Amino acid sequence: MSDSLLGEPPLSASSRFEQAASAGVPVRASFSIEPRESDGAERSAAAERRAKKARADAIGANLIRQYMNDALHRHTLGLLLASTMAALCWPYAPAEAVLLWLGLVLAGAYVRLHSARHFVDVVDRDGPSARQAFVRRLVPFYVVMGGVWASSLLLFAARSEGLRGFACWAVLAALIYGAAQRLAVLPALWKAFVPTFFVGVFCYFAYAAATGPDAGWGALGFVPLCVAQFFFLRRLSTDGLRLQSALYGAQYDLACKSEEALAAVVAKNKFLAAATHDMRQPVIAMGLYAEFLEAEPDSYDELAPKIGRAAQVVNRLFDSLFDLSAFDAGQVRLTVSPVSVASVIRALQEEYEPLANAKGLTLRVRVRDAVLHTDEVRLRRMIGNVLSNAIKYTPPGRKVLLAVRPAGARMRVEVWDQGIGIPAAQIEKVFQEFFRAEGGSQLAPDGLGIGLALVARLADALRTRVSIDSVEGRGTRVSLTLGDVEAEPARRIQLSAASG
Repeated sequence: MSDSLLGEPPLSASSRFEQAASAGVPVRASFSIEPRESDGAERSAAAERRAKKARADAIGANLIRQYMNDALHRHTLGLLLASTMAALCWPYAPAEAVLLWLGLVLAGAYVRLHSARHFVDVVDRDGPSARQAFVRRLVPFYVVMGGVWASSLLLFAARSEGLRGFACWAVLAALIYGAAQRLAVLPALWKAFVPTFFVGVFCYFAYAAATGPDAGWGALGFVPLCVAQFFFLRRLSTDGLRLQSALYGAQYDLACKSEEALAAVVAKNKFLAAATHDMRQPVIAMGLYAEFLEAEPDSYDELAPKIGRAAQVVNRLFDSLFDLSAFDAGQVRLTVSPVSVASVIRALQEEYEPLANAKGLTLRVRVRDAVLHTDEVRLRRMIGNVLSNAIKYTPPGRKVLLAVRPAGARMRVEVWDQGIGIPAAQIEKVFQEFFRAEGGSQLAPDGLGIGLALVARLADALRTRVSIDSVEGRGTRVSLTLGDVEAEPARRIQLSAASG
């Protein structure tokens, strides 16, 4: 079958077709999907891991936001406790030491407040990695602040007597318990602040026992109390973190379920509207043809082929809908047998050439035969959906090429068109259900937008690599790299409902 545009050799045919479709300097958009080699269980496990990671990231983000918001709005209490501690220690310690300690605490409060503002204004919008890196950068600061608060013992512990000394201990305990509870949502900062504080306290009492023989045993008596308080604080903080994480996890699950339900309703409504619209036209046409045939029996030769074509349109639509339902249900059974690629292509030529001619298009076919072990029905449906798209989105008077050529140990089916092309910003979305590129509704107003979504699922089942190259306004090439499919008739293949 000669053609001045395509030429004889398949490779040069492709080159000249590409040259004709992309006159000038083309801006080419490309996208590929690879068949996933793992079985259904592994895919389900991978999807579950991704879902768990997304959930953990959402919980972690909310925990960090909670602490940073507390830091922004609850710093007044910390400053009040620090001022109270300084006032209580004033009679016990040199004024310079008290002012130095208070200055360090106030500086720490300023750094904490500034960090929280920076997180809210900048870091939070940069994603999980940026948030975790920000928390890690704060760890040294909280180690220092744990040491600063532990050093308050130097101001009053050795001189505390009566009610004033008790008040100093009460203020310090209130601050540590409050800080530990707020820091519980960020274990990295909790581990930096609380253990450092208790290590400082332990060092103070060990020093007091070593340097004050008269009161040594009394100072050592505080060590078991400090250890008990540390483990009690850790238990409280662990329980608080668990409860808060469970709360944010429940909120995330509820939001996901709500989004899924809303998306399902929207998809169902869109699906029903599009399917009804797409099915209505050929059904009405069949009814009109049947009525006319009943009134004019002599027009049988003219109307019978039209009724047959309308029935084929409805059948193809039903096949696509049934296949999508089967894939989305997660179970598909393949019927694998030796298949002649040439016979499949010739059958598609016979099916689609009348459609192309009726639209004023020229369909050219170049075939190299090979025998593959695959599912013939689904192979034909996969290639047919690509060819149907090419015919739909190519204006009248232009050409469509269906070619087969070897690709190493595999076979490559290529469908070239001189259609509207796909914008580069949209090419990665073409395998999504109901997606249609800009300008597609003018050339094919009755399209559902499920053809390539089904191709993606079929390609995954048939271990086929799909590549799309397109130049907007010039044309598109879809390549299907075919290979053998393992003959396991009892095996059920799990396929993800997501595509693209």
